[in-house]
Amino acid sequence: MMQVPLLTKEVANRVEQADHDVMRARVEAFARVPGNPRRASVGTFGSVSALCVPGIPGTDFTRVMGMTDETVGMLDELISFYEEQNIGTFALDVIPSACSEELLAALAARGFAQKSFHTALYGVPAGVHLQEDAPIEVRTAEREEAALFGELFARGMEIPIEFASALAADHQELFGQPGWTLYTASVAGVPAGFAMLHVRDGAACLAQAGVAPEFRRRGVQTQLLKRRILDAAAQGAQLLVSQASFGSQSLHNMQRIGLQVAYTKSVWVRQKS
Repeated sequence: MMQVPLLTKEVANRVEQADHDVMRARVEAFARVPGNPRRASVGTFGSVSALCVPGIPGTDFTRVMGMTDETVGMLDELISFYEEQNIGTFALDVIPSACSEELLAALAARGFAQKSFHTALYGVPAGVHLQEDAPIEVRTAEREEAALFGELFARGMEIPIEFASALAADHQELFGQPGWTLYTASVAGVPAGFAMLHVRDGAACLAQAGVAPEFRRRGVQTQLLKRRILDAAAQGAQLLVSQASFGSQSLHNMQRIGLQVAYTKSVWVRQKS
């Protein structure tokens, strides 16, 4: 039976790299949508990625990932990258295993302020079974179902339904891409939720997922988690990775299914004065 590895600095860095890979791949997919309506781009600074998606409000996709105490000298170059694109606000993730007093001081000196915390989880793809007699069905979504996926994304994330077609376009490029699997879930035949899985270099990221409000607390999220874990194992993954807001229901669902907290990262934000 696979054992969850002890949380070392190397394991923590691998957990973060899996999330980094997913976020970068998603932004690159946004950029491939014909006409690039989200105005997405990615700046590469060694092992650091500057993700930039002005067409999506907030900083979820406009953020720096991969920053460590060894790359603090890149801060001014990163700031210039965003300023050249007239981006006034962007986030930067700091994880405990890659943090130092020098990095935190440099962030503060350049106008960054800590905004929030975010929890990273990890585990191994083992020990789960689908509830076969449940009225919940989880299926792999096909490219021709992009419209349904966009609708479920909107409902699951409580985004106004008029944005469903744009969300479908956002994710169209992920269907059939190496490492990616997209899912839909239904309850008694009625579409109810969505999920995403990304597998790379032996690490499987249980990426974004959501359930429509009227179907929550009925086991849909748990079935989506179990199906992705089983598929990750079938694809040869040795490590499971996911992210959740601190204390959220999603965090609790993942803990119940066997994932453990790896660390809580701090999210810093720089706002142009």
